[in-house]
Amino acid sequence: MNLKKQKALLFGASKSARLAINSLKGTSIEIIAVLDNDTSKHGNPIGSLSVNSPTRLLEFEFDIIIIASWYTSEIHKQLTEDFRISETLILVFNHFSMHIEPWTPPRCSETALQIPELEVMVESLPPLQRISLECGDIDSYGNRHQIASWLGIDHPPSANLNWMHGWRFYPLFDPKLLPIKAKSKEINLTNHEEEAIFLRQNGFPSSQAAGSPFLYAQPDKTIHRIPSSALLLSAHSTMENSRKIDQDALVQKNHQLLESFDTVAQCLGGHDALLTKKSNSKSELTIPWITGAWFTDKNALKRIWILFSSFETIITNHIGSHIPYALACGCNIKFCEPMYKIDRANLIEKEKIYRENPHFFDHVEPYTKLKNLKELFPQIFKSKKNQDQNAKIGKELLGVQNMKSKKQISEIFGWI
Repeated sequence: MNLKKQKALLFGASKSARLAINSLKGTSIEIIAVLDNDTSKHGNPIGSLSVNSPTRLLEFEFDIIIIASWYTSEIHKQLTEDFRISETLILVFNHFSMHIEPWTPPRCSETALQIPELEVMVESLPPLQRISLECGDIDSYGNRHQIASWLGIDHPPSANLNWMHGWRFYPLFDPKLLPIKAKSKEINLTNHEEEAIFLRQNGFPSSQAAGSPFLYAQPDKTIHRIPSSALLLSAHSTMENSRKIDQDALVQKNHQLLESFDTVAQCLGGHDALLTKKSNSKSELTIPWITGAWFTDKNALKRIWILFSSFETIITNHIGSHIPYALACGCNIKFCEPMYKIDRANLIEKEKIYRENPHFFDHVEPYTKLKNLKELFPQIFKSKKNQDQNAKIGKELLGVQNMKSKKQISEIFGWI
């Protein structure tokens, strides 16, 4: 049986476009034309096609438009405003995973909106808004946009620096293992002074501690916490690595724990939520789900503050940045079984840093186990903590003592 192919326009004539064309061979999508705003590329060959001006867009009969460019937001605006293209027809090629993605993930499951407490909370979350990573890693999780908002700047200027996103839960070992793409000739901001010292000692002289970007996203208003509530977080996919997690099996394994709460939901990472929109593979999970952090979301940090602060307890089966984030929001932390085990072969195949440095796995893997986490961070496991104590512990883990003033941040970013 021959299924009808979707006719697609590819917007962008760079390396990503060539990767997209190759990855779509033999699929249900047929690239019929390539568009690009760069006039110097018009008429040039790309595969078996030639590059066209976007002014020719409406001459083609197409079903979808795939953006294969770093300038996703600008192209999206051009398509929706200049050409009046429906957002439902616009997809994005993820050159890390080699997947075609919807423009944004769904904000939650339909079942979440059927529970009054969850519906009110979901409506209070900022919208999921895809942005271009035009300034590199400083744009991940909307960091540059969030800092601009904190400073009262409507449209963030460009920035030429790097800021650690996430939390280092293992001993210092190699600069490349830190959750920051540090560069020797740029400013590099870390959570803690020991990390900044380590970078300076290893060829990154302009490194300093400023606390986690997450700390700068804390909302001014008090957030209503749903009584007797729990949010379940499993290991999530990344831009490079789509992890196969059996969410329902995790729920079933921990059903007694979950049933001890009146209101329960799951938190899906943005990339996992994108898969639900694409294939509906997780649309029938046994408990409601809500989309959490997404790498290219302008509002990701603020979204997580509000989402986590709305629940009393975070239940998780893996070690990651969500632990100090949840504590900073005043949540209790409970660990559930089975704990997620990172797969050496999968990491080396899917993630560049481990592919180029396979020995890094042996350094990180032991600290994905609770026994070693307890030794490094015993404060996380102290019993009988209240919300204020949780928040204090979480913020200290994220480097609250190193936070900068608005004037200092403006100077660091070069916005003053």
